[in-house]
Amino acid sequence: MLQQQESLSSKVTVEETEYLVHLDDPKQQQKQAKEQQVSIPNDCSYSSAACHKDDNVRVHTAEDDTCSAFTRTNGSGSPHALYSTTEAYVRIRRYMKWFFIINFFLFFIFFAIIFIGAEVEGKRVRDNTLPVEKRSWAYNVPDVCGYDGDFMTFANESEAREDSNMVAHCGNCGECSTVQDIFIINETSATLTETTTFCAKQVMNIFAGGGGRAAVVSCIEEKVGFTPACGNCWVDNVMCDYKYCLMTCVRSVFFYGESNNKGSDTLNDCLNCDEVMCGPEFILCAGANRRRAGIITDIDRDEDNEVCEKIDDGWLAEAMAAEGISNRK
Repeated sequence: MLQQQESLSSKVTVEETEYLVHLDDPKQQQKQAKEQQVSIPNDCSYSSAACHKDDNVRVHTAEDDTCSAFTRTNGSGSPHALYSTTEAYVRIRRYMKWFFIINFFLFFIFFAIIFIGAEVEGKRVRDNTLPVEKRSWAYNVPDVCGYDGDFMTFANESEAREDSNMVAHCGNCGECSTVQDIFIINETSATLTETTTFCAKQVMNIFAGGGGRAAVVSCIEEKVGFTPACGNCWVDNVMCDYKYCLMTCVRSVFFYGESNNKGSDTLNDCLNCDEVMCGPEFILCAGANRRRAGIITDIDRDEDNEVCEKIDDGWLAEAMAAEGISNRK
């Protein structure tokens, strides 16, 4: 019996010695650590992520030998589900990737529509364009609009003066042939293009009274101050541009950032489209515009052919005094 106890004691001592020796071995330490790891059941989607229970985050430890207290991650968003931060990160990256792909595709389609549409509109403009000297019928023409308390169209300036009228502008009288409207186009000669361009953009602004014609009418009334009849001529011109020059103007203004002129006496694509496709109808409606009234503006023009030189000096000041209009819009 004593021998058996000594043998057992010797055996334990040897085993303890071997254990202590192996304990210093890094490989043995790793092996021992693996043996001590908890085996997670297959029905538990466990990773290095935290377990969620009752909205409290608890990290798995060696004591967590089961996931029976938790449910398997199923994408339900339950606070009791295991949630993999790695999986969420991958999912977010996938969504971001498709977000950028779709937006790039939409931008490409938009870009293509604008440029193809502008080319189609440009061909129509080129087919209808006349040389400047042949367009002078609207500006440097024999008939004039005379003023003698009222506006009246005369065949020429001599006939107007013989009837005691002063020449207010070249061409026929129209809806803008009023003292107030001609005063406005004089006072805003350097800013009217910018202001009316801003108002033209309101046709697509759903936040400006829903956009459309009504938004343009409201803008011109507020920011320019034309008489209602004259303002309607300007709004008609905007709607004409919207119909025939939309893509051209979007490309010219937003993509190319063109100024009013490309060069001396050469209009940018948007203004040129307006000039060719909508200008004739506008000038017949308005009667008076800046060129017909002999006003030099922020747009370079062919002054020899497009700016009226028949205006009687001082007629506007005299007319304003006669109608009791002060220097205000």
